[in-house]
Amino acid sequence: MTPKQASDIHALLVDGKSIQAANLIYTMIGQLPNIRTEGQALKVCRNLEKHLLDTEDYLTAATLLWGADMFSAEPESVVRVFNSLRDNSKILFMGASSMGKTYSAGAWMYLDWRRDPVYTSVKCVGVSEDQVRKHVFAHIVKLHKAAAISMEDKVEVRDSDMWMGIKEAGFEFGITAIAYKQSQETSGGIKGYKSMPVRLKRHPKFGMYSRLRLLGDEGQNWPNGPFKDINTWVSQIDGPEKVKVAIAFNPESTSQLVVQMSTPIQGWRVEDMDKIYDWIATSGWRVCRLDAALCENVILKRTKYEGLQTYEGYVGFLKSGGDNSPNYCTFARGFPPMKGDVSTLIPPGWPQSQRGEAMFIDNPVMYAAVDLAFMGKDTAKMAVGRWGMASGWRDHMGNFHAFTDRLNVKNKKHRHVLQIDQIMPMQKHDDAVKMAEEIIGRAKTLGITSDHLIVDKTSIGFGTWSHLNTVWGTTLGVSWNEGSTSNKIIAEDNEGADTQTDGVMSEMWWAFRRWIDPVTCAVLINPIIPPDPIHTQLTTRRYNTGKRGIKVEPKETWKARNGQNSPDEADAMVMLIHAVRLTSDVLPGTVEQSIPTREKASVTFKTIAQMRTIEHEDSISLDGLDMHDQL
Repeated sequence: MTPKQASDIHALLVDGKSIQAANLIYTMIGQLPNIRTEGQALKVCRNLEKHLLDTEDYLTAATLLWGADMFSAEPESVVRVFNSLRDNSKILFMGASSMGKTYSAGAWMYLDWRRDPVYTSVKCVGVSEDQVRKHVFAHIVKLHKAAAISMEDKVEVRDSDMWMGIKEAGFEFGITAIAYKQSQETSGGIKGYKSMPVRLKRHPKFGMYSRLRLLGDEGQNWPNGPFKDINTWVSQIDGPEKVKVAIAFNPESTSQLVVQMSTPIQGWRVEDMDKIYDWIATSGWRVCRLDAALCENVILKRTKYEGLQTYEGYVGFLKSGGDNSPNYCTFARGFPPMKGDVSTLIPPGWPQSQRGEAMFIDNPVMYAAVDLAFMGKDTAKMAVGRWGMASGWRDHMGNFHAFTDRLNVKNKKHRHVLQIDQIMPMQKHDDAVKMAEEIIGRAKTLGITSDHLIVDKTSIGFGTWSHLNTVWGTTLGVSWNEGSTSNKIIAEDNEGADTQTDGVMSEMWWAFRRWIDPVTCAVLINPIIPPDPIHTQLTTRRYNTGKRGIKVEPKETWKARNGQNSPDEADAMVMLIHAVRLTSDVLPGTVEQSIPTREKASVTFKTIAQMRTIEHEDSISLDGLDMHDQL
């Protein structure tokens, strides 16, 4: 049946001409139009509705019940919402304002309940009773009352309880609205619901089990409570039929949990605003992004579909702040505003999406990196991590992600991961020996050997590094003004970092970016590490192209833009990856690459030798002792 035919039948029904409508249906399907009574006509119309719902042609069913005036099934945004709900079990509707995210999803949920009303439960969730009552529940009730074909079973609407359903089926089934307070962190309103084998007769598609549906509105304002409860729903998902969860929201900030749940595999990138509209997020959720730039009203510069964002409204967002303003990104484009720009090194979503814990299959190797920060407001920090083979990782929401063979995703395959576990403040000493002694004490307590420790040996930090080598053992060191190394960064590289980056500082930052990339997934940040200030430090560092490749902005430039605060935590974190790259016999990548033993030994020896090399005319003294003599 075409939408035009459904619209014609609807027009006859609302005019009270149900017999003519039924005979038109018979004519369309090639049967003799012999309907004579209202009762026969109603049965024919119900059978048509049932056929449309059972064949999952919900768009045509919507036209049959409501026509274009009440609910138009034609807009691009409506079609995508309906298709996403049909094909997926957990969906995030991220979009601009007035794009019908909740309205369209609510219509689909009502139709889906109407298909199987005795054994289907729909929960509508919002952040306040007023919001969920007026914007979600009332909308669904209005659709029910406006339907051109009445249901066979009597439906009761209880506005006081925000419940609608068939009383004989029980109050656990039907459509219910639930409000969470914005301060509510504990689980509650939607916890404990399960799909159960309660049918008296096996359904040809649903089997013996009941069905659960959840529609969330204004997800950007939700507290943690409903997300915790949703985890119990998601754990029951077995295909797209029994359990279905959909959350609609405006992406106001990458710090919001629901935006983090929507992070694309490649992270949030400004250049993707005009490229990505449907994707599977790193969290495993399906994301359907509704961009007002694709709305028919905006494209045609006139209102074709009432209720959707208008051309005037779209241009208003653009004029009020330009195409980089948060309001334009969020409410016109349905895309989270980026704090940085296209020259920002690390996308804002990556440090959050990579917060999790690796599931190591053997004892990982402990590493530490120390940013000494002798000068000014800088503070000394030690980053501590574990490097080893893992079967997968558990994200900050508690979801497990098994590592798979990237050439055949059906097969599980272990891979190496650097788990950054701690960033520890250290006592700041002007005395290089005391600083070295504190580092040794911390490292030994954590089980870290000297050859898996890297220290900032820039300027007078050389004294601390030198003492560590003298009294403890061979210790890695790095001067931030050195040239890039010849070591590759990931397995796919054909050449070393010295052909990609302009200096070792840029190399370390570029390596951090490529390792923390969710596609590579070679770095995880333990959720116990507070996101502030590392998120800002990591996601606001800029870069450009230098003579030899990527050139990251100097530390002093970054500090000038950030109130003279120093990115000490981030410095320690990027050094940690550098230590692993200098000593490990494995390179991460799409397919991990092993470094032959003799090659590894050669690289390590060369690096240590380079670290010990000092220009004779630039020898440094400390307390009257020449550093060459200390060596």
